[in-house]
Amino acid sequence: METRRRYLFALSLALAFAGACDEKKEAAAPAETCRYELRDGRGSHLAEAPLSPGTNRADLEKRLRTEACEKRCAAEEQAGRGSEGCPARCLVDLDSGELGGRMSCSGG
Repeated sequence: METRRRYLFALSLALAFAGACDEKKEAAAPAETCRYELRDGRGSHLAEAPLSPGTNRADLEKRLRTEACEKRCAAEEQAGRGSEGCPARCLVDLDSGELGGRMSCSGG
């Protein structure tokens, strides 16, 4: 009985150590970084975010598109152009192809 208990204890230590090593490997691996470029006649606005394991690319792209449109609208407001309803218009323009936008990922 004592031998079995020692064996199980040693096994649990080995498994805990192996799990800790796996966590360190995952933490050491750089996250893939994705960038959404929004292009129009006035220049380029960027939004970036790391793509963590388990993150849905479609959800990330949606968030980055929203951030890019918010930056574009802030620039329009700063330039004195009307920005009321701008984020919604920007997303509609992206969907219609009036504005160019694309997501690219690297790393990881």
